[in-house]
Amino acid sequence: MAVSQQNIQFQLQQIAKDLEEPFDYPYPGLYTGDMGEALFLMHYARYTGEEHWNEVAHARLERVFELIDDKPYIPALCRGLAGIFWGIEYLIAQGFIEDDIRESLEEFDEYLSASMLQHIRAGHFDFLHGALGMALYLLKHRRSNPAVEAALREVIDHLEAQAIRPDDNKMYWLASVSDTEHGLLNIALSHGITAVAMLLCRYIAEDVELLRCREMLEKVVAQILEERIDEQVHGSCFPSANKTRDQRHLFSRLGWCYGDLGIALMLWQCGNAIDRADWKAEALRIFQFNCKRRDAGANFINDAGFCHGAAGVALVFQRIYRETGLPEFLETAQYWHAYTLQMAVPGVGVGGYKVYATKPIPIDDMNRNLLEGAAGIGMCLLHADLELSQDWDAVFLLSM
Repeated sequence: MAVSQQNIQFQLQQIAKDLEEPFDYPYPGLYTGDMGEALFLMHYARYTGEEHWNEVAHARLERVFELIDDKPYIPALCRGLAGIFWGIEYLIAQGFIEDDIRESLEEFDEYLSASMLQHIRAGHFDFLHGALGMALYLLKHRRSNPAVEAALREVIDHLEAQAIRPDDNKMYWLASVSDTEHGLLNIALSHGITAVAMLLCRYIAEDVELLRCREMLEKVVAQILEERIDEQVHGSCFPSANKTRDQRHLFSRLGWCYGDLGIALMLWQCGNAIDRADWKAEALRIFQFNCKRRDAGANFINDAGFCHGAAGVALVFQRIYRETGLPEFLETAQYWHAYTLQMAVPGVGVGGYKVYATKPIPIDDMNRNLLEGAAGIGMCLLHADLELSQDWDAVFLLSM
């Protein structure tokens, strides 16, 4: 399925037009608020070279700063300061904005460090809403602050202390994000122990608690691999959460948040981090199997959003293509980019996209945001162009 750059340009224009007027989000976060829209609008302004969109993008960022002052602080990556500050640092690094705001961000370092420790002490490691997302920001931007460095090391202390060890070679933690998963093993990227493994890789890359993190990483990956199922029987290589939860329904969706893609990418990154060729080979086998999963409905791809939709699948495959150069991954990425374009319905939702909801919940903000809505779809479509850097995907753990 070919990707039409003309169709991408048209769709990006529709998304930008529908995002032009700000929305009254509960919080200005990166994944689910104004900061995510600002990220897309900044990129779209640079992509088009039109001053109008540059003005819209900077106005949206100013709105983020105003809302930070007006709203109660939330520290987490998804809706709160860790995500907002990650986005601001990224925009500085990419030359979208000046770096004179950095000093203001540093004032929050100790607050974020204390919040991260509060979450991890309570066993709340969750990537989107708990300690790991805060660690992602603080690891890259600890700025030689001894208090931040100490807090990051203490996170490892608590992970070690809280770990469940089925045997000497495995370890895991119990999920705490939702009523349905609280107190259970969850191997997914978004809320489970795959994210723990990926954060340990980043600790290793930053040379923070190197030896302890390497030992923990070996055991976490061993636990995740223990959950492997027969893809020829079940249709996926891993279950959604764990294989003992419900033996009748082991099949997992195709998406970033849950299932094979996040685990395969984790194995690739971890294999690079500590030179495990066997993990990287397993990652490629999983990706190659998932190249064949093209039936959107059968794989629970019901909308286009990044989190669990077609655009996110495209971006994950494009990331592994960038890492490996294997043409089958590029072809799969292009297939899902093209499918994302096909899913647009003029006049529906935001830019033609609407979040699929099985329950009658308010979804106006979801239709717009980076995680599930049009801003994220726009970022994925824009970066279907391989000449553009895709390093913004680091905030979703797709790259280091």
